[in-house]
Amino acid sequence: MAATVDWSKATCCLLDNGKRCQRPASSATFSKRAKRAVSAKKLSMAASDSVDHNYLCQTHKERVAAAVSSFTKSDRRKKRDEDAEDYEVNFNQLHMNTLKRYKKHYKLNKDASSKPDLVEAISTHFAQQDVIEMDTILLFTHMIKSNTNRFDKADMD
Repeated sequence: MAATVDWSKATCCLLDNGKRCQRPASSATFSKRAKRAVSAKKLSMAASDSVDHNYLCQTHKERVAAAVSSFTKSDRRKKRDEDAEDYEVNFNQLHMNTLKRYKKHYKLNKDASSKPDLVEAISTHFAQQDVIEMDTILLFTHMIKSNTNRFDKADMD
């Protein structure tokens, strides 16, 4: 890649359907992330070997931006769904006092005196909880920004 580009002569660095794009280049670049998104979406674009820069024209900039945007959203969605199925909390790592506080807070009526029994009861209870993720995230960010914990206040909830 050249350090400087003569903008009066620079054209887009992409091959579109095997033909070199002749539109004027803008300041947008064809990054590694963009290359991955274009290849994953199987778009008929590739960087030309005959140019010494990686700048895109406005048309390709918009097409690549759309590919990157949709590629990352769908990837995040797939990853989140995969993680949700495989996610499991290991309550064995918690201290006995913490497990007892959990049992007391949620008023679990399990007769569990040993740690393995308590872990099993708490794991079952925890797995049955329905969580509205967006509400949880919003509450968490509000608590961080306001430096408060709504669970410390008796008048709330």
